[in-house]
Formats: sequence, C-alpha cells, structure tokens
Amino acid sequence: MMRWFLPAFQKCLFVLLLLSVFKTSHGQTPVELKIKDFAVWGGSASPNSYNSTQGVFIGSAVSIQGNVGSNHKIDANNLFSISGNIYSGNIITLGNLGKITGNVFAAKNASNYTGNVISADYRVIITGNLTAQGKIVLKSLGSALATTVTGEVSVPSPSTTNYSGPAPSGGINNLITLPGLPVMPNSTAFDNQGGTTNITNTQTISPGKYRKLALTGDKTITFNGPGNYIFEEVDNKLTSNKLVYDFKNTATGSINIYIIKDANWGRLSVKTVNGNFPSRIYTEIHGTGSTNSGKAFSIIGPLSIPSNSYVWLGNVWAPNGGIEFKSLNPFNTPHVLGALWSAKKVELDQNLKLVYQATAVGTGPGYIDPYYPPPPNGKVAAANNKIGAELLSLTQNTAAISAIQDNEMFILDGAGNVKIEVISKQPNDNILKGQLVTLGMTGIIDNGPHLQTITGDFPINKITQLTGNTRIEYVRPLYPPISNTGLIQSQGDITMRSNSVRDRFGLSGSNIKIGVISDSYDAKAGAQTDVNEGDLPGLKSNGQQSENPDPVQVVEDLAQRGNDEGRAMLQIVHDVAPKAKLAFHTGFLSAGHFAAAIQKLASPSLPGGRCDIIVDDLTYITEPFQRDGVVARAVNEVVSQGVTYFTSAGNFGDKSYESVFTGVTNTAVMPTGQIHRFGTNAADLYQTINLKPGSYTIALQWSDEFKSLGSISGVQTDLDLYLVGTNGFQLFGFNRSNLLGDPFEICAFTVKDTTTARLMIVRAAGTSNVRFKYVIFRGEPTIMDYKTGNSTVVGHANSDSAISVGAMLYGNVPPFTPVWPGVASFSSRGGTVTLRDNTFSTRNKPDLIGPNGGNTSVNLGGQPFNDGDTYPNFFGTSAAAPHVAAVAALLIEGRKKFNLQTTVTPYEIRQQLVSSAGKFSYLPGNFSFEGGYGYVQADSAIVKIANGRPVISTLEAVTPGSQNGTQPFLVRITGRYLAANSQIYVNNLPVPTTISINPATGIGTATATVPAIPNGQDPLFQLYSPPKSPSGLDGGKS
Repeated sequence: MMRWFLPAFQKCLFVLLLLSVFKTSHGQTPVELKIKDFAVWGGSASPNSYNSTQGVFIGSAVSIQGNVGSNHKIDANNLFSISGNIYSGNIITLGNLGKITGNVFAAKNASNYTGNVISADYRVIITGNLTAQGKIVLKSLGSALATTVTGEVSVPSPSTTNYSGPAPSGGINNLITLPGLPVMPNSTAFDNQGGTTNITNTQTISPGKYRKLALTGDKTITFNGPGNYIFEEVDNKLTSNKLVYDFKNTATGSINIYIIKDANWGRLSVKTVNGNFPSRIYTEIHGTGSTNSGKAFSIIGPLSIPSNSYVWLGNVWAPNGGIEFKSLNPFNTPHVLGALWSAKKVELDQNLKLVYQATAVGTGPGYIDPYYPPPPNGKVAAANNKIGAELLSLTQNTAAISAIQDNEMFILDGAGNVKIEVISKQPNDNILKGQLVTLGMTGIIDNGPHLQTITGDFPINKITQLTGNTRIEYVRPLYPPISNTGLIQSQGDITMRSNSVRDRFGLSGSNIKIGVISDSYDAKAGAQTDVNEGDLPGLKSNGQQSENPDPVQVVEDLAQRGNDEGRAMLQIVHDVAPKAKLAFHTGFLSAGHFAAAIQKLASPSLPGGRCDIIVDDLTYITEPFQRDGVVARAVNEVVSQGVTYFTSAGNFGDKSYESVFTGVTNTAVMPTGQIHRFGTNAADLYQTINLKPGSYTIALQWSDEFKSLGSISGVQTDLDLYLVGTNGFQLFGFNRSNLLGDPFEICAFTVKDTTTARLMIVRAAGTSNVRFKYVIFRGEPTIMDYKTGNSTVVGHANSDSAISVGAMLYGNVPPFTPVWPGVASFSSRGGTVTLRDNTFSTRNKPDLIGPNGGNTSVNLGGQPFNDGDTYPNFFGTSAAAPHVAAVAALLIEGRKKFNLQTTVTPYEIRQQLVSSAGKFSYLPGNFSFEGGYGYVQADSAIVKIANGRPVISTLEAVTPGSQNGTQPFLVRITGRYLAANSQIYVNNLPVPTTISINPATGIGTATATVPAIPNGQDPLFQLYSPPKSPSGLDGGKS
C-alpha cells in the first residue's frame, strides 16, 4: 500500500548501487619471480645452504640491461652497469665505480653465512631501493668517491647496526618484503637423440641430429630454418667461426640448438638472415663442463664483429654446468641479445654488453612436470598393464607422491594405503572381494549399482600383486571427485527474486524436503555455529528454536578430506526456502557410492520421508562422457519416481575437444599405431594449448564399451594421449592398453610458468574411427587451434532427467548492474555428443543459469572477492545449483498451495522454470549451449500459476499538480506483480483501471481517474490483483 505524498515524496529517488571497493596498503605483497624475468641467472641450488661457487660473476666494465639473479651470490667487479633489478637468495658484493638503475634484494637464506649481505666499494650509484635480510655496508668517501642511494633502504632492526653507508634519499625502514626466487625450468629430453654426422666445414644444415660440431676456423654454419638441431657436442677449440640463423621469412617456429655434452664455441660471431628474430633462438646444453672447468657453454670474444652481427643471440639454458663469456673486446653494439641461465654459475668477462630479450611464445625451456613419474615412452609395459601407469608409479615413488600436498590424483591415508577401484570381470564377485581383503583391503565402499567395481583402501606395497589376478579386468586409483566450486544471506536470493516470492506469494518451502549431495557437511565442525547464527535450521546452543526447528538430516557425512561445501550449499537452500526440510549425504567416496546416495535420498524408507528435490555439485572424471553411466542412470531412475533432480553443470568452461578419429601413419613420430589428424593436412598431428601455472588433469574418453558398466566385450579400440613440447619432443603420457576394459586415459601434470604445449592422440590398437573427447578438468588452458567440440557438460550433468545448472555472478542482473555481462566464463558449455540406442545426438544442456559468488560462512579457499563485506564467497556452479533447487521448492509448495495439487512432477517444475527464464540478449534463440534456456526468475515462474500481491514502485499524477485541484485527475502507478485485471484502490474502494505490463521487464503500469483529494487529506492508494488459482489463496492488495 502507499499513502499519497507529502511534498518531499516527489523528490525521493531510490537507487540500488553496487560499489567497487578499492583498498590501499603501505605494505607490499611478495612477488613470485620467474626465470623469464632474468637477463642473467646463475646458481639454483637451495639457498638455505650458501655455496660460494654458485652465482653470477660480473667482470670489469660489464653492462647488463635486464635483471640479474642467483640463489647464492652476485659478484660485480669495477665499472659495472646494471639497468635492472638484482636479486640474491644470499649475498651481493659490488665493486668500485658501478651503477645500478633498479632495486637490489638480498635474502640471506643460509644459516652458514654470517657476513655482510650487501656490500659495495666506493662510488657506486644506486638509483633504486635496497632491501636485505641482514647487514648492508656501502663505502663512501668524499664527493669524488661518494656512493649514493636514490631510494629507500630496508634492513632488520636496529637500523643503526644493520646499515652502514650514505643516507638514502628515501630513508631507512625495517619493512622487509623479499620476492620469491624462480623455480628452474625443466631439461628437454634430447640426451638420447644424438646423431652420427660430424660438422667440420662451412655448410648449411637442416633441422636434424648430428654428432659433433668441430669447426676448424673461418667456417660458417647456416641453420636452415626453424626446427631442432641436436648435437652430441661442440668443440671449436680457439678458432674463429660464424653462425647464421636463417628464418626463411617464417612468422612462427624457433631455431632450437640442443647440445648433449659441453659446448666450446671458440671465437664466434652470429647473425640472422631472412628475418631478425633473436627471441626465436634457443640453446640448451646438458654438459657438466667436464671439459672446461665446470663451464658447459663457453664463448671467446672475436677480435672484431662484422656488421649486423653479435657474439650470441637468443636464450641459453645450462641446467648442469656453467656459462662463460671471456676475452671480450669493447664494441658499440651489444655482444649478446637474449638471456643467460645456468643452474650453476655465469661468468661474464670484462667489457661484455648484454641486452635482455625475452623468448617468443613457444620458445625456450619447458615448465611442465608430470604429476608423478610417467612410464618410459608414455605407456605402461604389458606386465603392469592391469594396474596402470598411475598405480605403478605410486609403488615405485611412494615417498615422493605421498609428500604431495592436497594430492589431486591419489587418496592416501598416511599409513601406506591408497584408495583404489578394482574392476572385476564378473559382477558382484565376492571371491575377488575376499582375495582383496586377504591382501589387506579395508574400508570397502558400498558402490550400489556399480556391480563390477570394488573400492577400498589397499596397501601400496601389495599393488603389484594384483597384476596376475585373472579375476581382475583392471585397477585404477579412486580419482577424487571434482566439486564444482570456484574457489549471510545469499545475494543470489535477490538476483532470482525468490525473496519476492516468499514475500508476495507467502511461500517458504514448507513441507518440501531437499537433499544435498556434496563432499561433507561438518568436517570443519562449524555446523552448530551456522545454526546459532540462523544460517541453518535446527536447535540453537542456547536452547532456542530456529524459525525452522528441523535440523539438517545428515544421512552420511565425510569426516576426512571434506571442505564442507555441502554445508555452504545447504546455507543457500535455507536462505531461499527457509522452511524446507534439509538432508545431506556425502557423494565423495566413489561414483558407485554417489549413485547409491541418490537412491537412498529418493527412497520412501528414508527416515522422515524421501526427498522431493535432490541437488549435487560433483563430477567424477571416470564417468562416461558419451553415454549414461552409473550416476546418470541413478538420476534418471529417481526422476522417474517423481524426484526433481538438479546438478551443477560444471566449472570447465569450453576446455575440451571432440572429434571423430582420423588416423595417419607417421613412424618418425610414433613407430606403431596411427596419430589423429587434427586438421586437413597429414602434418596436423598436434593441438596447441597455452598453459598457465597450476595443476592440470586431462581425461580422454572415446565411444567404446565400458567393462565396468557390465559390457561383455569391453574396449575394442585403444586410444592414448601424449603431451608434447612445442619443440616436438614427447613430454609424457600415462597410457595403458585399454582393450577389454574401459575407454579412458588420464594425464595429470603441473605447470611452473606460463608455457605452451601440444596434445597428440594415438590409436594404438583397433581400426574403428571412434568419436573421442577430452576434457581439461583442472588447470587454466587456452586451446589455440582446432576448436571443435568444446562442450564440457558431461557425465550425469548431461543426463536427460537432470536439470543442469550453469553459473553467472549474482550481481550480473538488474537491479545490480544495468548491463548484462552474461554467463560466467568458467561455467561448462553444453553440446556433448551422446550415444543412445546406437545413435549419436546432443542434449540441450545446461538447462538453466543460476547465480554464484554470494556469501557463505564456510571458507572454501580461493582468492578474496571484493564485494564490500568480510564473508567468504561461494563461487562456481556448485553455488548456482542449490539456488535453483531451492526455487524449485518454492514452486512445488506453490503448486500444492495454489493449484491444490497433491503430486507435482519433475516435468512440471522444469517447464515452469524454463518457460519463465530470462533471456540473454547476446545469445540468440530460445536455447543455447552457453546459457541454456536462460537465467532463473523465481517470481516469473510462480506467476505462471498464481497472482502475487502487487508491489508499488511509483505513484504520480499524470499531469503534474493536478492532484492539488478540485477535479478528478488521472493517476499512474508502476510496480511489480500486476495482473491484466489488477485494480487501483483508493481508501479501500476500487476505481476503473487500465493495466499495461512490459513483457521484457515485468514492470506493470496502472492508470485510473480518481476523485479529487480534499484539502489536508492523504488518501490510501493500493493495487489489488484478484486470485487466478483454483485455491483462491493468491493475489491480494499491495
């Protein structure tokens, strides 16, 4: 209702704003440095034990444009010039008459070093800051020999003890922020690639394998285009020679020089032709310097440098030995364009000029490590095929793998056991189960309908004993499921306008039971606090009843490994449907147990009655992509019994590729089998992906039979997945022969620095051109080419009966933002081709989009989110799915209340949500694989069956000032939840009313001629909507 106005009413404006909050701090967050940040790096042994032989040793009059670093020592002689920062894990010593344009950091990590941390002789000019975890001593004498610091000095307290030198212009403080020093890149696997041909004379060579480069003087070697040039060793003695890098006017590709042993280049000059791309030149040396006092890479400066030439071009990486440049004459041009990196030391003789040039994308060393040691050549040997590459590696590297923090591939109990899944040849094989128990299997999990899978904890040291068991088809780790979180009232409640459904329609989820399946409910022991604060239903610790006194029914929880994401989901449900009954069941033990949990929550025998709605947020990477697996079948089963099922679509964006296998033979790359051709040419054997730092899990599946699902034949075609460097060297794979088993492979690895790699798919056995798909479940990749079949809604999220929910940020709708930004980039895209009745087709997934990013009391990790409060935020489709599930509870209650239905079907709820969903303006049509059928609008859904009590937004005279006259006047009221037959009431009396409703916004406008307002009176204006439901309980006055 609304009174007419005081004069001030006309001036009121109600606006909802989202404010961006910016914080400033005098402190600094430590920077994690990367090797690519450095022009020169020497010495990467642990800085915790000082090694005086490791470091960067800079001769007289050396000039470096770029950063210099070491875990141990930076030692610069007189007359040096460094335009860049200097970083040391221990100490820095500077000679006379030097100049630094940059900041200087020394950490002194080693306890076995007790001297000065930064020291400098006379007349060193430092334009920047000095930071040391120890004592700084700078010599300065008079104006002629004065050392200056244009910046601030940071040392431990007391400053008077730990700093001796000229007064820095920025002052002295005790706030020490030291950067993290870089992790070293990997070594490329070329040590067994040496050739048989010696190179001794002037010639043009093509990419390939060579034995020894031994030039005898005045010779020129031309590298004929991008590619890999592998040498056993280089030994030119003291002769003078030239190198020419011919890029053949190509726009991509690198000239990679790989040297297995030492490289003694002698006197050398180098240049480029047909393209000046020093950033596309890379050299890696694996020698230890055994032939040259520890220097694996050594160059002597030439007496003169020809025009447009240098002493060296490109980046050099020496993981096992030192780098040396000596006897350099002064020149106006730089001697080196590139970077020098050694895990041991870099020695730069007098007069060297080095200008840093970063490597081009796809050029340089590798930064990818397998999650665990892979088998040779990327495929496990036949003798261990039954246990696979992952478990074999665990048995061989138990200590190292057990030490991995937050292990994403193995579930270890710390007592020598790992959770495994044993796929039996026969269903319900109790003989095999007994054999496993005899060998030490404990904690066997109820896998419900997964009849050929036995899951439990098994001794790592007995895994290899399973290889000869003829009752076993194969064994795999129990891969931990992925919960779809990114990573206190939910802001999503307002986004979906479910708060209005409660207020204007009197709905709260009463007598509706919602079951949540996730990781855990109370592993962190915070559930009772949530009850006390009203975030969950139940009895408070002080004995007071909550508004909803029914506590969460915990059917089964997970004590270990849980992050309580299930509790965060339940908080969302409780916010949106506060009177609903809630239940929880973990789904984190296995896919079979997850399916059993679905059946249990839907069972009429569940204490307190079955759940009307179930919602989950889990993905098992071994569940089939292209057909319904055990979980999808369970979902279809319970929906057929009348349970409405919601699931998170996934947080995998478009990180996928799907195609029909097209094989080509290339024995130079893969001696046996065929390689998938990604493009139209026979050479299109690889797909390029850019990788950011982090952990990655790639799952490959193909359209073949699953033994674990009861297939008699099992796999008939065996596909393998390999990760390949951009330089063409195979990095690794974790493949096994899948014949007769299940059609999947898993590849797990970590990336230390932004890099590029390539994927290769091989058909190792069989002849069928199967449809295959890989999904990158963890990591932040960008697929650079052949972008087809990028759907990632897979498994039970792609089942017909589930309502699959994608995500948008809770503020991504009016009234929070005036412009719709759209579906979250991480939200899984649909379009997966699925096999049913021997026919491939796509399913319309996701179904709907819900809000994510709202508040929770459960800290799920991840980066802070700047939303103006201190509560943790819940991101991902894990948050979106319970929002929509809770709206469904309101709709079921509404159908029972207003339509007098005793039974509400899942189909009715789905159609009510779909037909009322808001549309994304940038997505054409009624449905898209990105945004489904649209974003959930709870109020629009409920008005399909009932009228709400209107909400008045504005009240005004159509003709300004006419309300002050003595004649009837035309009034206009705008608001929400108006029906076509709504009426304006004045002082509880109806007046003839005209209604118009904007179909895009749902905002209604009511106009009517009303009696004149007597002087001094303030009449009551209301909007009334009559009921339209069979019960007559809807509608009413504002």
